Amino acid sequence: MSVTAILVLLTYFALLGLALVKHPIYALFAYLFIFYNDPQWNWWGGELPAFRYSLVAAVIGLLRSMSDKFSSELSWTSTGVGRVWLLYAVWVWIQLPWAVGFGTHFDGAILFTKYAALSYVIYRVIVDEHTLRMFLWAHVAGCTLFGLRGLLMTFTGRLEYVGASGVDDSNLLAAHIITGMVTAGFLFVGSKGVHRWVAFSTLPIMMNAVILTQSRGGFLAMGAAGLGAWFYSPKKYRPFISVSLVLGACLFLALANEEFWERVSTIGQASRGEQTETRLEIIGPQFEMFKDHPFGAGYRGNALLSPKYMPPELMSNVGLRSAHNTFMAALVDQGIPGAILLLSFYGWCLVTLARLKRLDKQGLDPKFGIYRAALGASLGTVVIAGVFLNLLTFEVQVWLATLLASLSNLAHRSLQQAAAPVPAGGVPQQRPTPARV
Repeated sequence: MSVTAILVLLTYFALLGLALVKHPIYALFAYLFIFYNDPQWNWWGGELPAFRYSLVAAVIGLLRSMSDKFSSELSWTSTGVGRVWLLYAVWVWIQLPWAVGFGTHFDGAILFTKYAALSYVIYRVIVDEHTLRMFLWAHVAGCTLFGLRGLLMTFTGRLEYVGASGVDDSNLLAAHIITGMVTAGFLFVGSKGVHRWVAFSTLPIMMNAVILTQSRGGFLAMGAAGLGAWFYSPKKYRPFISVSLVLGACLFLALANEEFWERVSTIGQASRGEQTETRLEIIGPQFEMFKDHPFGAGYRGNALLSPKYMPPELMSNVGLRSAHNTFMAALVDQGIPGAILLLSFYGWCLVTLARLKRLDKQGLDPKFGIYRAALGASLGTVVIAGVFLNLLTFEVQVWLATLLASLSNLAHRSLQQAAAPVPAGGVPQQRPTPARV
């Protein structure tokens, strides 16, 4: 067994051990570690024993979070993200009898069930500001690892994959890394000392990787991230953030190469060999799919039905055409219920962010505003990128939305504790602080 495989195995089980004896957050770290170092996508993966690494990490995290000192005071199903992902998973299982591809849809049902379970585990574990911050740092570390791999890899054309499932495409990879880049930017703003400069050092690495993907959707998503970063940030930090955004734009212009700008200049088109087609051409046939399958064609129904509804010139090299828009993917794959649930998910995120922003006037600690801006800007990049990509099963949006639910709890609890009357003895009444990591 190679040294790399041994180190991966030792790190994974060490994190699980810490989860068992110390804190369930380490089980989430084990999950993220395997996500960013997926054995199936790396040369050393074949040397590792066959094992459900992600599943085991999630189960251990769930079991350890059952203790009252770790679990959230509000139930997961009381949150918008919990309800949406639970209903989505249930609906996908209901679709199974009429799905156009039974085996493909069965895999999709398992995937959505996994996302619902993962959201539940994250919500139960992230119960204080310390664990929230640690999760965000772990996400930044993983995206930085992606960036380093892209920097060290030898490839021609676009950077397509860097050793992880679910982001095995240049556009998906760019969208994922941008969420890490946004998070690192706010950790830079909200941190002090060495932590601030560690966050700063990751930014050019991630930005370079996004440029290497030559993703047009990623380019637009970065613009949306900048607007979201300024809008959702506390007023206290806006001058600093404005200067940081200008410096970030300068860094981007310095790193961007000619190939990147050539591809960005074709925004609105999707290249395929010597042909180009606008993504708008795909929407018409997709709407016909929806009319014939109002309750959904099943997971990946867009692709499976495409030969029947689209002309040959729109097909890919394998004779299929996937969705290039998240809403249309939900509309065709899960029908009217799926489209409603997706819009409900986006709506819940916007409403939750708006409510958190209003808390600034009530004296919310600006550190919570930093987390709000990081999550809001990151989710904004996912929504914008989803206009050009199918991000229906984009896992990072599950992490971010669940963290937003946890942040909402923390922010409201912080204000309640600040307003709590001080009884005799001088100690305000408050919920016991969860165990520290």
